[in-house]
Amino acid sequence: QLLISVGCAAFNARVALAALGWRVQVERFPDITRPELAYRITIVDAHLEWIPLGELAASIADRHTNRRQFEDDPVPAEVIAELIDAVAEEGAELMPVTRPEHRLALAALSQRADAIENADPGYRAELRRWTTDDPRRPDGVPAMSVPHVDTGSGDDLPIRDFDTHGMGWLPMRTHSALTQCLMLLNTRANRTVDWLRAGEALERLLLELTRRGYA
Repeated sequence: QLLISVGCAAFNARVALAALGWRVQVERFPDITRPELAYRITIVDAHLEWIPLGELAASIADRHTNRRQFEDDPVPAEVIAELIDAVAEEGAELMPVTRPEHRLALAALSQRADAIENADPGYRAELRRWTTDDPRRPDGVPAMSVPHVDTGSGDDLPIRDFDTHGMGWLPMRTHSALTQCLMLLNTRANRTVDWLRAGEALERLLLELTRRGYA
């Protein structure tokens, strides 16, 4: 997950440079003697007037995670197709999950994974470190942006529980349902470099959604 988040940050850097008119070369894990070096981004072209990726720049500041109730409005097929193409540009795959048996299987796997993570004391301790009801704290997940959780949300698909102190401000139920738009983002392999690409594809997906008015 850390490398996925680094991939997200690197994609934002690419978008910001594109908005300034700079074409870049991206190297992932460019130095085998420095395994902690995930990226090298090099400007390779003179200043250009327009690079398509730069259109996403305004969405970087607008994009925020929304943990409120999900809407039931259908996502248009043409939007889904555009999102699939955008993710493919980043070397990943976005798969709409539409068959009822596949949606049920994904729900069961998500709930199982959620139970495994929450059974890990280290995982719960990390969540406690990252959640806060202190409005002065500049990092982490603030209580005002997470649902209050006590006996469980009863949603079909579990939403990550950040309410480690029982002080979440938002309603508990998010109404995530098996009838709503559900897509799975994946890479073709499971190497560390694929984790970076997953982050880049995820951030592009989130920015493309933000640009279209989704949260």
